[in-house]
Amino acid sequence: MTVVRSVVICLVLSGCAAAVPPTVRPGRSTASEYQPLEIGWRWTYAIEGGGTCQRTVVGRENVGRFDCRVVEETAGERRAKWWLRSDRDGLKLFRAADETTVQDMEDAAIWFKYPPSRGERWRYDAWHGMVELQCYGVYEDDERVRVPAGEFTCARVRTFGFCEQTQVFEKVEWYAKGIGLVRQWVKYYDGRQAAMDLREMAR
Repeated sequence: MTVVRSVVICLVLSGCAAAVPPTVRPGRSTASEYQPLEIGWRWTYAIEGGGTCQRTVVGRENVGRFDCRVVEETAGERRAKWWLRSDRDGLKLFRAADETTVQDMEDAAIWFKYPPSRGERWRYDAWHGMVELQCYGVYEDDERVRVPAGEFTCARVRTFGFCEQTQVFEKVEWYAKGIGLVRQWVKYYDGRQAAMDLREMAR
């Protein structure tokens, strides 16, 4: 299951901005309401058990024909990057990278379906070499969440990941309008759990 673990970590872990055109045309409502992706935004999370995780929107790059924002994550010695796009359908992952691998998605992985509708479900496949994950997401409800950065009304999204009919992770994320990811909780196939709460943000 070593390869599966690397896939799971890659999936669940993420000029001046004013001069960069928006990802989609102005005036359209998009998933960026719940996960801003303007270059320069930075979120710092407190990791349960100690340590911090920082996510920063560092650039803009196409993956195929899709205009994405590059989000870089640092947590201790670990580094990861995600190529994300917020559009009218949701928050989508097109490419993921860590210290050793870069993986393009055959079809974008939908982290957050937009517009949010309680009970709505979606499915996507994620590949890592010859290993395929089948992922299922659901927008469960709105929930008031208190974290070190403050108290927010959030959309709660739960995702399950399977490999060959074996569940390898369960992930719950809380997204707040105008803020982005506020809280994340993950349970892995081997029983390990990880959680982090938003401590501060800057732009």
